[in-house]
Amino acid sequence: MTTLTGTTPSPSQFAQAVRDRFGDVIRQAAGADGRLTRNEAEKIAQRDDAGWIVSDNAVNFLKFTGQKTVSAEKLVDKVTEYAEDRAAQVAGPNQRLSLVEARALPADLQAEFFYLRGKGLPDRVEPADLAAAVHNLVLDALDNESATRLSSPPWQVMGEDPIIESLPHPASHTRAIVYVADNEIYFSRAAPAGPGASLVGWYHVGAVPDLG
Repeated sequence: MTTLTGTTPSPSQFAQAVRDRFGDVIRQAAGADGRLTRNEAEKIAQRDDAGWIVSDNAVNFLKFTGQKTVSAEKLVDKVTEYAEDRAAQVAGPNQRLSLVEARALPADLQAEFFYLRGKGLPDRVEPADLAAAVHNLVLDALDNESATRLSSPPWQVMGEDPIIESLPHPASHTRAIVYVADNEIYFSRAAPAGPGASLVGWYHVGAVPDLG
């Protein structure tokens, strides 16, 4: 149901539309006990209807709070609050959210906004396609030493599984363990042999490429 078609909504209208359209998606995913796990949140992305686009909101909440589970009703409330707060930040002086202004919403709200405005759904990206694109970008960064070295492990990857568990780079005697978090690419560089020891550490490559 594209409840905002033909409307330039206020932040509260957008948030209410998110609740109305996606609240039951979260409740259904939580199951009989009414609590949503990380695995259940990720499985929302496998739905055949438009509900799949709320999966990242559920996953992100659990990731950022560090909670193992969350009640469905609490999550619906939090997603609604998040949508209204972020929409208010990017809306114009009249506190109406235009299609142009919506492009400044966080990535995990843009799909909901444009869908609710009747603009369709984003393309799904298959995991294999994403891994291949990330592999090429990281390999290029290793070859050219173009990644930004970080002073400490990025908090964004904490609790995340790597998208590539080991990417060898024989020229530098190192290997990379690659992560994608918040649509950004990071890698931890290890040196199984002595010559690459000075390169050991964490690096940021940049944004995930658009595969749409």
